[in-house]
Amino acid sequence: MQMSICQYLLALFLNIYKNTILATRLLTELGIHALYLDRGLMRIFYAFLIMFCSVFLFLLPLTEAAYDFKTDIRTDTFATETAAGITSVNETLFKPLYDSDIATVDILSTLATDVPTTTTYNATSRQLWISGLTASSNRSLEVSYDIDSLTGFPAIATLLDKVPFIWMLIIIAFAPAALFAIFTGRT
Repeated sequence: MQMSICQYLLALFLNIYKNTILATRLLTELGIHALYLDRGLMRIFYAFLIMFCSVFLFLLPLTEAAYDFKTDIRTDTFATETAAGITSVNETLFKPLYDSDIATVDILSTLATDVPTTTTYNATSRQLWISGLTASSNRSLEVSYDIDSLTGFPAIATLLDKVPFIWMLIIIAFAPAALFAIFTGRT
C-alpha cells in the first residue's frame, strides 16, 4: 500500500493516540494501519518531540519567577530640598535594598526638571545617594526598590537561590536521558 506524505505524517501523529477510538477510526478511514509505522520512525518522532519539549522548558521564566518570589517592591516617599549649586541628596531607605542592587531602584520626582538617578548605596546605613536633581528646588521623591520578602525563612531563600542552577541541570539532562531511553528501547 502506498501512502502520501500527509497521510504518513497524520498516521505518525495519530499513532501516539492509537488506543483511542477516534484515532483508530481516522486511521481506518484513510486505509492506514498503525502497524505500518515502524519502530525506528517512531523513535525519530519521539526524539523531535523531546527536543521541542526541551526548548519549551528552556523558555519558561523560572529564574524570574524565583526572583519575584524572593523579593517585594517597597516605595518610600521623601520630601527633599536642594540648596543653590547642590544637585544630589542622600536619603535613608526604610528597609535594606535587596542584594544592594541599585539597578532595581526606580526614582520619580514631582519636579519636571529633575532627572533622578541612583549613584551609590551603603548597605550598612541604608543610605541611597541620588543625583540629577535641580538645584535650589523643593520636590517629593518617590523611591521604589526591591526588598527581601523571605527574611524569616532562610531555608526557602537558599533553595530559591539554587533554583536557576537546578533548572539548567534538568533542562540539560532531560534531552540526553530521554533520547537514551528511546533509542535503547526503554520507552
